[in-house]
Amino acid sequence: MSKEKALVIVDDKGNRSAIKILLELNDIEVLSTDEGAEALKRISNDSFDIVLCDLPIALPDGSDIINYLKQTPKHYKTPIIVLSESTEEKDRRQAMNLGADDLVGVPFQGKVLMSAIRSRLELNIKYNAIHNNEVQEQVFALLNKNLTQEMLTPLYGILNVTSLIGSLPGVEEIDSLNDLLGVIYESGFRMQRTMQNLRIHALLNTEGSTDVHKANSNVFLKDVLKSVVAHYENDLAPGITKIDQEVLQIGAWEGQDELLKVIFTELIDNAIKFSSNDELPKVKLQAVNNNFTFSITNFTTDRIIFDVEDVAPFKKFHKDLSRNGLGLGLFITKAICEKMGYNFFMSKDGGYLTFTVEHQ
Repeated sequence: MSKEKALVIVDDKGNRSAIKILLELNDIEVLSTDEGAEALKRISNDSFDIVLCDLPIALPDGSDIINYLKQTPKHYKTPIIVLSESTEEKDRRQAMNLGADDLVGVPFQGKVLMSAIRSRLELNIKYNAIHNNEVQEQVFALLNKNLTQEMLTPLYGILNVTSLIGSLPGVEEIDSLNDLLGVIYESGFRMQRTMQNLRIHALLNTEGSTDVHKANSNVFLKDVLKSVVAHYENDLAPGITKIDQEVLQIGAWEGQDELLKVIFTELIDNAIKFSSNDELPKVKLQAVNNNFTFSITNFTTDRIIFDVEDVAPFKKFHKDLSRNGLGLGLFITKAICEKMGYNFFMSKDGGYLTFTVEHQ
């Protein structure tokens, strides 16, 4: 977890040094300055969790630092604490009218200043969470209500018609038509998945959404997997198989079949995409009562010499909360597993890479 960062814009060198030491002792990174031009440069180049400043500090264009921060999209939500030699109500009101969040008297007590800083940081986290949830709810409402009609329905139509044309008598006699229909089908399928994953992402980030945890009674994981695998058993070229399956001890299971379908689809697709041509990816599914294990293994090359933990994308997969570099499919899969409490991990054995999802 990265450190919180503060910008300190204080004219008095002694106060500035004391604040810097106090914040660093409390594990807060500090950038400090005593004049407006340098402050403007810092504000333009960096992001901050909190700003502490003197009231008299002005920027080169004549505006005050507080107004500038509150009018800047990157910083308008950043809490600002003003340090003032006067704590009279009129001075406090002046600071608040400018946009400050709090005022602390100078000279200050370390505990008082840190209490004010911690209070503002915690409130900002809460307000940001509320704001983000409101945005996600709006995104989810848009995607959930409009996406199916505007995007998914036409894409399903493309997929269905393409399959239908490919099954018509005599089509196989037309040179390259099956290949062309295959490209259309695969492109439509990938677009459909992308649209669906955007909807799922919004759903997962909508606080209090009951849809995420809503269970479908008596779901058969075997049937969920079968519906996913159907897309990879190429209706346009019967007999072509892209994965090898092993299904063990499958019974009824209570869960969200839509989310499980996303997990199965994205992991299977990821394995197919990165497999060598010599060996089919191996899917293994086992479910007993309300526990299940799903894994998919693909062979890449026997010349793999890395350890999973040492390679940047895999390190991000296991540890980095930013999930940068995972790709949308793995990003969504990992997010679903975290939300649903499933174990999701990756391992390597020789040239084989395995993704595993467990619910125990």
